[in-house]
Amino acid sequence: MVAAVMLASVAAMSLVCCSEKTHKYRIGISQCSDDSWRQKQNSEFRFMSYINDSVEVDIKSAKDNNVQQAAQIDSLVDEGIDLLVVCPNQLDGVTKAIERAYDKGIPVIFFDRTTNSNKYTAFIGCDNYRIGFDLGTYIANQLNGSGRVVEIRGLDNSSPAKGRHEGFVDALKNYPDVKIVASEGADWEQTGAEKAMEKILAKTGAPDKPCGGLCRC
Repeated sequence: MVAAVMLASVAAMSLVCCSEKTHKYRIGISQCSDDSWRQKQNSEFRFMSYINDSVEVDIKSAKDNNVQQAAQIDSLVDEGIDLLVVCPNQLDGVTKAIERAYDKGIPVIFFDRTTNSNKYTAFIGCDNYRIGFDLGTYIANQLNGSGRVVEIRGLDNSSPAKGRHEGFVDALKNYPDVKIVASEGADWEQTGAEKAMEKILAKTGAPDKPCGGLCRC
């Protein structure tokens, strides 16, 4: 979907500048992480450039590092990109670099994640609050409205983790007999989730399955 939106953006620019037939539109892709899901996205971005001679893409991965991602975005802007597609690692860690691109007149497309700034052109992603709310409602119903649950969150201060946590908590407010007994961050990683669960067990003194297997991450 992101690739399709970028193609549409490039097509619009081509119509405006149809006389510049030899111009290549440079799209900077700023990935916050490097995993199998994002590698699949990167393959689709590259395929887009293969089928459209007027487009070239430059893909950067920050490997979950705010400082590195901000530096990569600044570099892409300085190199003269025409469009920035960015998945911000956290809500405020790379905001200044993104706003700098926007203030220079470069369209900014957020995908998957956002920042606290309103300086962007479009967002492509899901409603993370609704995901958390629906999951909280599902768990409460599975527990027949009464029980103890634990929450294992994603990367703290990232927009998906924040939205899902808020939706989850709000959903359980409708079920006063369902208690969240512990909540820990896990940084989207399996090892992080395992460590978070160990902390939860140490805090609660609970058995191996303190939430009856109905945990979320």
